[in-house]
Parts: sequence; structure tokens; C-alpha cells
Amino acid sequence: MPSHSKVSPEHISIAWYNKELESSEKEIEEGGYYTQEQVRKRASQWGKKNVVTYHL
Repeated sequence: MPSHSKVSPEHISIAWYNKELESSEKEIEEGGYYTQEQVRKRASQWGKKNVVTYHL
């Protein structure tokens, strides 16, 4: 089951919501998250990386 689905909340059944919640909890338990400090460090690099531009 893919997590972080793009389904609108008003169209999700309780069963689907519970599956998404269980999946997310498992991901967190396995260390699949970033701390606030890690996010700050990653975000601070966004403008500093090489940017590829496309000319149409």
C-alpha cells in the first residue's frame, strides 16, 4: 500500500484511513522520519545546490 496517497480526505473510508495510519506508524518506528533539525539543515541547502535550468 503506498503511503502519503493523494486521495481527498472526504473520499477515504475508515478502513483505508486505519491502513494509512498503521503504515505511517510502522515507518516512524523504523526510523523513517526527519527531525526538525534535519529538516532545517536540508532546507538551508535548497538554494545552494546546482540548479538545472531548462530552456524551451
